[in-house]
This record gives sequence, structure tokens and C-alpha cells, in this order.
Amino acid sequence: MKTLILLLSLYVPFITGGQTVPDPVMPLDDYNDFGFMKDFSVPVFDIYGTLYVQPWVGGMNSCQFSEIDLNDDGVKDLFVFDRHGNRIMPFINHGTKGIPDYSYAPEFIIKFPYLHDWVNLVDYDCDGREDIFTYTIGGIRIYRNISETGTGLKFELVAPILYSYYYTGYVNLFALVDDYPVFSDIDLDGDIDILNFWTLGKYVNYHKNLSIEKYGTCDSLDYILTEDCWGYFSESESSNVLTLNITCGQDGSRSAQPDQNRHSGSTLLALDLNGDNVKDIVIGDVDYSNLISLINGGTVDSAHMISQDTLFPQGHPVELMSMPSAQYLDLDNDGVKDLVVSPFDPSYDRSQNDHSIWYYKNNGTNGHPHFDFQQDDFLQDEMIDVGGGAYPVVCDVDKDGLNDLLVGNFGYLDSTWHDHGFLYFRYRSQIAFFRNTGTAGAPEYHLVDNDFGHLSSLKILGAYPAMADIDGDGDADMLVGNADGTLYYLLNVAGPGEIPIFTAAQADYQNIDVGDYSTPQLVDLNRDSYVDLVIGESNGNLHYYANTGTHQNPQFSLITDYLGGVDVTNPNLSLFGYSVPCFFEVNGEYRLFVGSEFGDIFYYKDIDGHLDGTFTLSDPHLLYISEGYRTGVTILNYNGDQYPDMIIGNWAGGLALYKGVTPGPAGIGTDVKEPLPVMNLRPNPAGGTVRVSFKGCYDTKNIDLHICDVFGRDMNVTVLSRDNNEIKLDISAMKPGVYLVYPVINGFKGKGERMVVK
Repeated sequence: MKTLILLLSLYVPFITGGQTVPDPVMPLDDYNDFGFMKDFSVPVFDIYGTLYVQPWVGGMNSCQFSEIDLNDDGVKDLFVFDRHGNRIMPFINHGTKGIPDYSYAPEFIIKFPYLHDWVNLVDYDCDGREDIFTYTIGGIRIYRNISETGTGLKFELVAPILYSYYYTGYVNLFALVDDYPVFSDIDLDGDIDILNFWTLGKYVNYHKNLSIEKYGTCDSLDYILTEDCWGYFSESESSNVLTLNITCGQDGSRSAQPDQNRHSGSTLLALDLNGDNVKDIVIGDVDYSNLISLINGGTVDSAHMISQDTLFPQGHPVELMSMPSAQYLDLDNDGVKDLVVSPFDPSYDRSQNDHSIWYYKNNGTNGHPHFDFQQDDFLQDEMIDVGGGAYPVVCDVDKDGLNDLLVGNFGYLDSTWHDHGFLYFRYRSQIAFFRNTGTAGAPEYHLVDNDFGHLSSLKILGAYPAMADIDGDGDADMLVGNADGTLYYLLNVAGPGEIPIFTAAQADYQNIDVGDYSTPQLVDLNRDSYVDLVIGESNGNLHYYANTGTHQNPQFSLITDYLGGVDVTNPNLSLFGYSVPCFFEVNGEYRLFVGSEFGDIFYYKDIDGHLDGTFTLSDPHLLYISEGYRTGVTILNYNGDQYPDMIIGNWAGGLALYKGVTPGPAGIGTDVKEPLPVMNLRPNPAGGTVRVSFKGCYDTKNIDLHICDVFGRDMNVTVLSRDNNEIKLDISAMKPGVYLVYPVINGFKGKGERMVVK
């Protein structure tokens, strides 16, 4: 099914190939500029000539998997959450026995609340419908699945933060953003218990659900910490070494002081590995590529880990950077649960990124599994996925009259190594060349080169292509932006109509340096018939270099490093913007889309005649189009109609295709959100505690607070109390600095505020 997205403020026709397409008859003042609809119809073939099953899904990096019936057909579908961009990815299960058979279903995304960092779908109330357990600051947030036949998928918030009885009273059941807990019936009494790492790491806590004991049903969330050293094992504070048969409490499991150098970040999976009806455990750890399985030699009421396997699963052990997380679910419709593994590391530059979804088929039983490795790119092999980051650019690479597709990236994982206890990653950036072998109105893209220009040999990061005839010989040459802010120049010597043959890349082209992560576009911006140069960068602004040379010998001269007043940085969330410009023409006038760090696409008008002034920001969030983190956007027209089409890339390495359609009424979008609370933090600067109040009447139990540092890393903060219209936070453990706080109500983010911790 296709999802319709209606955009912007008034309609104007699109110019392509130098020809203006006539206006449709409509009242211009009442209609948006553009309409867009997700489209999956344009075929794409991989480098071996195999058709991608679903090329335009958008890539995958660090994913978590759960089962849920999305369309109420009685078959468990697949819910995928990619924490690189907090992307919700629903897939419909077609139920073919013995074969994974899924198709992407983005129409279900809007059915879910805003989710971030980690998610696990579990049926806690035994009604047959999976509920949502997800991370919130310092704990766990729960949404109940209240779907009914004929009404569609629907959730309601039942626990803004989950509580458990710790020793002397109820407090929030603590969970870390860097740890993936277990939600499973550990004691086999019929309700969902929780295993998670102790506040300071090292030990696993067991929170028993008392729903059955107290109420005789499983539909309550009544937890008590019954074991703070479940399984009698501990994890090293500086590595993934596990120690078995420890005596709990001797080293202060309840009274130890915080270790500022503790080794945090672990994933947990509970399952029965040997058929004895007690839950064993599988653990992944930050900075390591393997999974460790622990065999439980105890009972359902008293776990005791007696042996470990550091090469799990046997036969083909997981080797997946960094912090692999395993989930246990039936992927191939044979009634037996399989194993799927993906990185959990929250850092955007510490992931396998491509070939990062490992699938093991269970050829045993649910109680005694035997896992056989199947593939390391589950679902990824069906879509375009160029590793970390995807930056699409549409241009006629071979000058055959058809628009081809280039896709730059941040990089593929090249190597990793440990040095003095720290894990380091090296990536290599490449550009993929998809040649259009179809027609002007019906394109087909074939991947003919996944290392276009042989850039991998340069070992650069963030390769971003721009192509035009720079030397005036009739073929397309290439400039390449990269992470160090400079440009590489690749001269094409193949000639018009041929696939480019480039000379060796020339570094530091014309000594241009814009700082970090240069994203160039070659466009005749001042309309003097000479191609000019516009470059985005990490600070979120645009640099404009006019061509003051000739067609054969261009000279790019800096006019301004703040073109049009463009700045796509969100100061409430980050110090960076990562602007990616895309100028295009509408009815003979330039328009501008700009990709950005947090995925928003900014739309600017009033460009011609204002190159030395300020462009008009028509929309800072191309009306709720959301394709993930660090987006890049390019405009094309692949079907020859009067509407522009669009391709969007994201940090997960994939692309989304949007077909231009008839614009809808102005102001209408697909995701209309209710007004969000305006916060007041006091004191600010603060130390120890801070009170967060809200303008207007809001029940604070429905408000979540998301706190991160200026680099976007989430902070763990304890909620001390929730009173009428006010939340009190303990910030005593936070280091001095500037942090960003923003509210989330009913799944939607509100406006953030800066908080200074002294």
C-alpha cells in the first residue's frame, strides 16, 4: 500500500528537460506546492543483475525485532526498530511456511507512538496482542495494545514509567539506554518478568511480576526486585568476561559506590537452550562482536549459571560489531522460533552498518533449539543498502539523455581493533553508480559500480558526489565532498555518451575547505551560463562559490559562507546541522530542499534575486516526511508528468522513493499532532535537582522527558516525583555542561529547552 504525503503552501508546475509542463486547473491559493506519495514501483537491480525485492525500504543498521499482528489477519507480522534514526519499520508476513516472506508496510508506522533507543513488543496481559515495552529516561515505558477487530492497530499509554519494589519501597524500575533488558516469563507462572543489569552494571537484577500471585491474572504490572544477583554470575567492569559461581553481595552488590569507569552496555536474551524448562541467557557486550550463552543449572525459582559458551551459536558464531543483540522469534513460519542478531551500540560510527542482520534458522525445537546460520544480510539483501549513510544524487552520468543515480555514503566498515581497552573503528567511503537502463518515463536502475571513481583507495569518509561538465569537453566530471571539508576532483576522459573513466582523484580542489563534511552541488545559481558551486557542511549552513572563470577553466570564488541565511541546525538538540543542498527549478524559478542531521528536510523559496540576501523558509520539516537520521535529498522526474519526484537517503544506508502527485489542500499533512507542552526549567543553571513545569494543564504521568547532551547522547536521569504540572529530576550525577531537555506527550516530541548543569 502507498502512503500519501501532501506538502507545502501552494502549487507551481515543475520544469524538467528545459520544458515547462502546463498547470492543472486548480485554485492556487488553496493548494500546496507539491504532493508526494511513497512509491516502490521503480525496479532496481544489484551488481549481479538480480532484482531487489523491495529496493526503496531505506536500509538497516542497528535493528531490534519483534512479532506483532499488524493487519489483524491472525498471522504474526514483523516489527523492526532501527535505533540509528529511531526508525519504525513494519513488515507484513505473507505466511509462506518454511520461508521468510515479508513486505514493507509503512502505512502502519503512524499507528505506533514515538519510540526511541530500544523497543520490545511483548504480550503482558495475555490477550494475544503484543504490547510495547520501551526506553524512557531512567526506566521503562509501556503502551498497551488495545486493538480490536475492525478498528485497526491502536495503543494506549499505561505506564509512563514502570515501578518496582526495591527493598523498602517502590521506585522506577531502572533501565539504561545502553542495555537491552529481558521481558519474559522467567518463573513460568504466566506473567511477564524482567531481567536487567544492576544500576552500576556487573550483576543482573530479577524483577518478579506478582500479577498471578496477587490477582490470579497476568494483566497487571506489579513488580518486586527479588534477586539483585540473578544466576550467580557477574560481568567484568572493563571487558565482556563473565565470572560464574560468585557469592552475591560480598563485593557490595547493594552498597557499592559508582565506578566512573564501569563498562556499561549489554544486551540480554532469555530462552531455554537445553530443554530443561529453565531460562538460560545470551549476552552481548559493547566493544565486542561475539555473543556468550550461559547455561542455567538451577531452577525456575533459583537461577544458577554453571557454564558458558563464548562462541555462540556453535558452528557459525556471531561476529558482529558492536554489542550484538539477539532476538528469538519465528521468522520462517514453521512454528519454531529462530534467531536474529543485529548491533545494539547506540553510536552512529560503531556499527557493522551493512551485512548487519544475521539470521539463524532453528532446526531444533522451541525448547531445545539448534541454530544454523542462513545469511548475514536478512532483509537487507532485498533493498538498497550502502552501509553507513546514503546520499543520493540524480544526474546524467554518461550523458545518454537518461538520469542515473549516484549514492555516496559515510562508509563501509573496513576494520576494528582494540588498543588499551578501547575499541576503534575504521570506515571507507564509496560511491555507488546505478545506471538508468530504462526510458525517460519508465526508469530501471542497475548497480554497475559500487566503487565509482575507485574512492575506496583514498580511505576517506563521507563521500558526496556532484557531477557536471567542469572542463567544457561535453562529458560529466565529478567533485567529491568528504568528512574533512575539502573537495576531490575527478576528470572524466571517456567522452560524451560513455560510462565515465576518471583520472586519479586530485585532492584539495582549488584549496576549498568548508570545515567538515562538505556536500557539494554544481548548479548555475546566478544564471550566467557558468556552473557555480554550493556546498553544505556539518555546521548546517551553505557556502556559495560563483564561477568567475570560463567553461573550460572554471575558477570558483567564495561569495558567502551563509548563502540565503540557510541554517538547518536545531540548536535545541545539537551544535551541528549537516546540511545537504538540492537546488531545482519550478516554473523557471529555483527552489531548495536541504537535508539535515535529524532528518528534517527544509524547503526554501524566493532564491532568484536574493543570492546576497535571505531565502524564504517555506517549511522546516517538509510536512512530516521522516526517513531517519542525516538525510540527503535529490529531485528527479522519472515518469514524465508535471510533478517532481524525490529520493531521500538516510544514515541506515538506504533510499526512499517518493512519487510526485496532485497537491492537496494547504496545511494538510499525514501526521497532524496535538499542541505540545511548553516547559519551564528551574533553577537553570541547576545542580542536584531541577523542577520541570509545563504551561497549561497537563497530567505529568503522560509526559516523558528526553534529555541528551549536545552530541545527541541520551542521559540517564532519575525522576524523583511527578506532581500536578511538575516533574522533579535528580541531576546530581550529571557532569557540568549544557544539556537539552524536551517533552514527549502521547508519543510526540515538544519544543526542547537548554539546561545548564553547574
